[in-house]
This record gives sequence, structure tokens and C-alpha cells, in this order.
Amino acid sequence: MENNHNFYHHIEKSLLQNYEQKLLSWNEKEFKGEIILKKTHTYQTLFQDLQKNSTVIVAVSASPDTFFIILALMAQGLTPVILPANVSFINFIKILKEQKIKGIVWQKSNFFKKILSKIIGKIFKIKIIDIISIIDTKDTQDNPSITIQEVLKTQTALISYSSGSTGKHKAIFRSHQVLLAQHLAIKAIFPPFQNQIDFPLFPNILLHNLIVGIPSVMPTIEKFVLSNVNMKIICEQIQKEKISSITGNVFYFKRMVQYLMQTPIKLPSVKAIGIGGSPVSEKLVFELKTLFEKATIYVIYGSSEAEPIAVRNVNDSSYDSSYQQEKTIKGFCVGKVSEGLEIKIEPKIMGEICVKGKHVATKNDQEWFRTGDFGYQDENGTLFLTGRKGNEKIISGVQHYLIEHLLLCTENIQQVAAIAKETKAAACFDIYVVTNDTTNNITNCTKNEIQEVLYQYFDKNIIGEIFFKATLPTDHRHHSKILYQQLK
Repeated sequence: MENNHNFYHHIEKSLLQNYEQKLLSWNEKEFKGEIILKKTHTYQTLFQDLQKNSTVIVAVSASPDTFFIILALMAQGLTPVILPANVSFINFIKILKEQKIKGIVWQKSNFFKKILSKIIGKIFKIKIIDIISIIDTKDTQDNPSITIQEVLKTQTALISYSSGSTGKHKAIFRSHQVLLAQHLAIKAIFPPFQNQIDFPLFPNILLHNLIVGIPSVMPTIEKFVLSNVNMKIICEQIQKEKISSITGNVFYFKRMVQYLMQTPIKLPSVKAIGIGGSPVSEKLVFELKTLFEKATIYVIYGSSEAEPIAVRNVNDSSYDSSYQQEKTIKGFCVGKVSEGLEIKIEPKIMGEICVKGKHVATKNDQEWFRTGDFGYQDENGTLFLTGRKGNEKIISGVQHYLIEHLLLCTENIQQVAAIAKETKAAACFDIYVVTNDTTNNITNCTKNEIQEVLYQYFDKNIIGEIFFKATLPTDHRHHSKILYQQLK
């Protein structure tokens, strides 16, 4: 069994070692290693008729049982498929065909779903697996006859979808060996510490925590849809559970900062914060350091295919708390490239960042993974992000992130998009700005004030029109990545 390449093998080993320990809290439900193991075995019995390596869609609302289903599919040598956020029915049908889906796990909780499942099952010859009889049941039994299926290390362990920030959602195939390598990379950079209680927003961190035996408390978010987050509930959770480490994205931490600046609540138990998912401004880092004085802030740069690519440890000796504007026009600083990764930038200054290594998921015909991000490394090997594919045009030596980062560190500005455009007369950036208050066309800063900031660092000729917006279009998963194509 030690030679079993199935990623779930490492999880089960930890569950057995931590049989009596509480490893997961979710919506006030608590699960010891024993219960997670039994739940996984119970679900695994539903999938025994499917041929190994079959792809199976998990179409169940986010809950502990969703997680146990994913574990059970992996254990059975099957490949769980996690649908993109807000997937349309047409795209759902496309996924059925493209990924050669052999099974769908869902709850046929109403008449319409029952009829629909029969139609889809017949047309596409797909096994519909209804878990309504098992979900939330307390009747779970350990089943020693249920074993972990052996798989090739190159077999796909998980298919998920990108956020769609550069166009349509892209399928991401992670093998069992890549998931293990990503876990080991995370463990090397963020080793578990004594009495750690983690508060993860990202599912891959939950998998990682199970293997190292760290208790995870899941944020209480309605339907686990990030736009529903209530920071009063979140901060009360952190305080009550004595959370010691938090991971999340820019949208999540911006909301947290806004709440904590208005509420006299202290969260001294937090020792580490990891923030990623999209570029992180110096201003947000400064605000987090101010509010969480005892915490080390980690800026994490990566993607589902390569997690992490670079990590920046923001500590007192390397961080200038004034976040001067001169620093922001270098781009978004994401730190040193992770050990075990090779990086190349084409071209070296403001070129596309490409990586390869053990914890990078690439297609068979690809040696390098092209991230879609643009940037450079300085003389110390520190990586900076300067642009995103689809809006990467360089105008007078400037890419859009340089303008955006400068304005994000300006008071009263919440969101910024600088769109590169080229006319017959000249090339320039049109600037789209969301201020603290755009209701009733009231803004907390004027065009002149924004121009005054920009003209200190950039040629006036490359600054085009400035538009004030109530919101900017962002991806449905992180709510942090600007969808530049929708602004063009």
C-alpha cells in the first residue's frame, strides 16, 4: 500500500493516525478522522460499478458531504470533475462531451431534477448517482472491505476549471503525482506549527491540511458562495475558534479589512495570513499588517496548475510600512520563485511568465506551463507582475498593472482597470475606477486628482479617458480578477 500512487492514500493514512482528533468543522458540524473515513467509505460503495479512471461530475452544493464525495471518488480510482462557477446548461452539456463523463453525482431533490437526470442519463449513457439517501445521514459504518484503488501516478486525480479571467473557463487536469507535489510544496513553504487551527478558503488547502493533520474550520458562508460572505460572522468565528492561520483572496480580505476598521474586535490568535488568487496591493498588505500585528503576511502567487509559483514573506525587516507610490509602479511584488520550479520569462522584461517542475500540471505536449501573467525578475530574483494576457500591450514601457497598482494604493479607490488601446493617433490606457462611494454619481475623488497622481510617474500622453464605475466585472470564483475583455 505504501507504493500506491493514489493521492487519497496519503489522506487515509493521516485519517487513521488522527482517528480521534477533530479535523474538520463546517457549519457547526464537527468531524473527527474516524467520521471522515467512514463517510468516505460509505460514499465509495456508490461508485463501485464505475470503471476505474472514469470521469464523474460532482454536482452537489458545497458542503462537508461534497468534500467526502470527492475523497470517495479519488479513493475508488475515479476522477472527480468540479464544474466552473455559474456554469450554463449549454456549457454543462459541452463538458459532458469534452470530458467523456461517465457519471454524475447529485441530489435529485425535486421532480424536475428526477426527470432531467433520466433524460441526461439515457441520451449520454451516463450513470446518475443520487446521494439524497446518504447525505447528512448519521448511519455511517466503517467498511474494511472497501479498499483504495491503485492508480498510475500520471492518472488524472481531479479536473477543475479556471476562473475564466482571460476568456472561457479552461479545464485543469491534475494528476495524482501533481497533487502530491503541490501538497509537498505547500508543506515546505508553510510547515505546520503547534496547536495550529486553520481557516481555509481554498479547497486545495483543505486537502493539504487533512494530510498533515491540521484541524480546519471552514468559513460560514451561505451556500459557500463568496459573494454571500458576512464578515461579522467570519470574524466572530475566528475569535470563537481561536483561529491561528487564514488563507483567502483579495475580495475576502478587503471585506475583512473594511469590517475590522469599523468594529472594535481583536483577533490576536492569528499568527499567519496567506493571500492570493489575484494581484495583491501594497496598501492591502499594509492594512492587514496593521490589523493583525502578531501575524506574518504571505503574498502567494500561483494558479491551479502550479500552486504555489512564488511566495513573499512580508516581515518587519523587508517591508516598508509606508507603501510609497514609487514602489507600486514596479508592479505587484510576489516574492521569490518556489524551490523545485524553473522559470523563464519571454521576453525577460514584461514578458509572459512560464514555469515547469514537479508541482506543475501541464498537458502531455507541453514542457512549460504558460501562466498568462506578464512580469519580470529584479536583480535579486524577486518576481513582479506587470500585466495579464488579453490586456498585455506595452505602451511606452508601461503595462496595465503598473497603473492599476499605483491607483489601488491611492486613498478612496477600491478597484481599477487600465485598458490598453491603440488608435490611429496614438496608444494609451483608458482608466476605469471604482471609488469608495459611487452611489448617485458621487465620487470621493475627481478626474483631476487621479490625473495628478498618474502624471507624477507616467507620460501624460499614455493616459487616456478616466471613467467612474459603480462596479467592475470580475470572475465568479475569486471576485478579484478583472475581466478586461468585458471592458473593451
